Amino acid sequence: MEFEPSYQFLIDSLTPVSSEEDAVSVVNRAILNVRVEKRTLYEVDDFIRICQELTTGEDRRIRTIGFSSITQARTYRLLKISEKFKRF
Repeated sequence: MEFEPSYQFLIDSLTPVSSEEDAVSVVNRAILNVRVEKRTLYEVDDFIRICQELTTGEDRRIRTIGFSSITQARTYRLLKISEKFKRF
């Protein structure tokens, strides 16, 4: 699965450890808690804030997915920055 800081990426990441209905509920709750609008695609910083909220829950599997999604978002941001500075 290719990374993009999106709502659907979080749902797809969580469905292997819970039902899709539960995944939607968890992600929507995290979005509300960080006071970000629900969107299809997020700025990396907003996406990281949502993922950080996922890491505060009690379910270890969801916390792990939150942490790994933070890592992916940070890597994505660094790759986007490095693309701007490439010299041809």
